[in-house]
Amino acid sequence: MLEAKLRLRLGLGLRLRGGWGKLCMGLALAGGVARLAAAETGEAVVVIYNSRLKESQQVAAHYALARRVPAGQVVGLELPTGENMTRAEYRDELQEPLLKFLEKEKLFVFGPGEAASGTNAAGPVMREAKIRYAVLCYGVPLRILEDPQLIEPEAEKLAPEMRGRNGAA
Repeated sequence: MLEAKLRLRLGLGLRLRGGWGKLCMGLALAGGVARLAAAETGEAVVVIYNSRLKESQQVAAHYALARRVPAGQVVGLELPTGENMTRAEYRDELQEPLLKFLEKEKLFVFGPGEAASGTNAAGPVMREAKIRYAVLCYGVPLRILEDPQLIEPEAEKLAPEMRGRNGAA
């Protein structure tokens, strides 16, 4: 019975007979259990949804439940409802509110210190990050439009075809 269910589940069209079949099935099961044990937990995930769209919140809730993401790591942000957002919308409505949320929930912890060598960053340095993955749910814009007013520092060092390209998808 178990063998038939596993064959259906794994899409195996072969019949497992005798000792070799049971050994193969046991190894397959053990490998599956090992992969499950090694998988990341929902503790390392933040789920982001568009609070202007009810469907976006529903997708976020379903994902968080299925992947065991703690409720305190699901955040709704008021974002544009189309596929695109401007650089200013990205910064003001997604990047900054998300960073504030992560700091408030102590998912990102910053402190005083020096930036890594080779960088010219100033200000607080990240001391701890509990989040490794950000899941953007249905309703979160897919693209940041190019901004001709944005001048990137040291843009002259980029290849000519890359200068002035600051959109993201």
